[in-house]
Amino acid sequence: MVHALAEEPPADHARYCEERGRLTGPGNITLYREPIQVADFLQEALFQPVKRTICTGATLAVAGGFDYLRQQIGAPRKRAIERVIASPFDYPNQALLYTPNGLIPQYGEGEETYALNLGREIWRLIQASRGRAFVLCTSRRRMTEMYELISPHLEYTCYCQGDGLSRAELLELFQNDAGGAVLFATKSFWEGVDVPGEA
Repeated sequence: MVHALAEEPPADHARYCEERGRLTGPGNITLYREPIQVADFLQEALFQPVKRTICTGATLAVAGGFDYLRQQIGAPRKRAIERVIASPFDYPNQALLYTPNGLIPQYGEGEETYALNLGREIWRLIQASRGRAFVLCTSRRRMTEMYELISPHLEYTCYCQGDGLSRAELLELFQNDAGGAVLFATKSFWEGVDVPGEA
């Protein structure tokens, strides 16, 4: 296996590494070698031998159709039954795409200034939403940094993932907080989270 990762991959494969877990270092790095195109493999291993396959997700369609997905995964068009179901969310009234001007990520030299500017920007957005916000970060370090920087300056209850509470407990506390709570978390809160009501 190590030999397969060390040698130059075929043109239709890619090598990459991923850091996993809370700790950093070589013990938490996983190396991968995977095919770039999986359509032929899935056609042979899944779609031909299996009578029925259901592919479902929130972001499978492109421009209202499944042509791109079907091409990428090798799903046969002639047997496919496709449905695009309208979203139940009222995006025009309940969502905002916000892109800050001049906030360019900095690592190493300048990172401290970037973190302060990022914290100010997040603080402004929390004020605009009257709390009721998830602050989702790509690392535990950044999450903790933002929590420690911002939460002392907020009048809202702040929760931080990793404070000894489970994901379900944090969501329950957040949802039941009538004062507009703020939750600082990482990628486990990026998908599959539904907080109905005013929270």
